[in-house]
Amino acid sequence: MLKIIVIYLITMLYHPVHVSMTGIHKQTEGEAYTMTVRMFSDDLLLDMVHRGIAEEEHITDHSFIGPDELLEAYINDRIEIIINGSRHKADIKEVEKLELETVMKLEIDFKGTTDSLTVHNRILTSVYNDQINLLIYKDMNNEIAVKFTPDHVKEEILSK
Repeated sequence: MLKIIVIYLITMLYHPVHVSMTGIHKQTEGEAYTMTVRMFSDDLLLDMVHRGIAEEEHITDHSFIGPDELLEAYINDRIEIIINGSRHKADIKEVEKLELETVMKLEIDFKGTTDSLTVHNRILTSVYNDQINLLIYKDMNNEIAVKFTPDHVKEEILSK
């Protein structure tokens, strides 16, 4: 418990900006969506501990060292992707665990025609009241930017 409190205090002192960046991209109708999530490593760790996803054995030097499957579970818990009325999970493909930033590259296995797309982004919204989660969505016809906050966690990106 002391370790968690120390992580929280260091996070508050380390950087006053609470932001994440997510990109969702689909090049053509025949391929899957790719998703990239970038966030401060200490914020990621704090939210994973807060959600009960990371345990003490997954933490060293204020960094997450646990398996990538836990990062995938975290992303699928905090970001919901609803395509044509059905929720789709993201599969982790690559992770860069850097000192300041963690970059997660994921794939959403949906290859059909997208009639509607809704995103719920709740990264760190229960931890910081000033959290901002930016999203850039891009496909063959659209490029859309969305700003999520603790008061605005759901956005209909596409609808037909």
